Amino acid sequence: MIYMIISHKYKCIFIRVPKTGSTTIENLWKLIDPGCQISDDDTPPYGHFKCSELKAGIGEEIWNSYFKFAFIREPKAWFKSQYTDNMKYEHEINTKIHILLNEQFMLDKPVNKVLSLDNCISLYVFLNNWFKGKNMSSYLDLEVDYIGLLDNINEDLIKILRKVGYHDDVNIPHCNKSSSNEYSFDEDSNAFLDIVLKKDIELYNKVKKDYLLN
Repeated sequence: MIYMIISHKYKCIFIRVPKTGSTTIENLWKLIDPGCQISDDDTPPYGHFKCSELKAGIGEEIWNSYFKFAFIREPKAWFKSQYTDNMKYEHEINTKIHILLNEQFMLDKPVNKVLSLDNCISLYVFLNNWFKGKNMSSYLDLEVDYIGLLDNINEDLIKILRKVGYHDDVNIPHCNKSSSNEYSFDEDSNAFLDIVLKKDIELYNKVKKDYLLN
């Protein structure tokens, strides 16, 4: 079965866009609903399914009646986090992406912690083949009820909990493992990301604008 996080108790579904606080949110949901259904975290794509895949797996009745939510983050910060996380692991078993990898079957470490155009192109193709999700918008290919911002994860999670009927006090267990803030982009890679992350940038700006207005 395809699952992300589904709580039948609170009738909600969390779409796990990678590198947007999904581990924190999963740990929180395990605390408030130990019976929730959790994805397999040991097998690709590690619980990161598109909305359309999830809907096909659980059926239209649950999909249409449950409260569906996801989180996103500033797109270039998301891309950096994807690179710095994925460059830690070897990918020998996935022969389709070997051309993108070095002799150790890993993504190259950016020189002086600056992601070049070559680094960004490699990751973009890598994500499309490894997770089949080259940007955050890829996972949100159907409409959901609420999109939160990683920047405001505490406030947005409280809103979501109240929406689904959970009103007790809660301590949110943060799990920030990223070291991506140490990295930057050069001029060419920034220009490339402005193009390939265009949908993400537009979505992020819309959600952020709505957040500020409310």
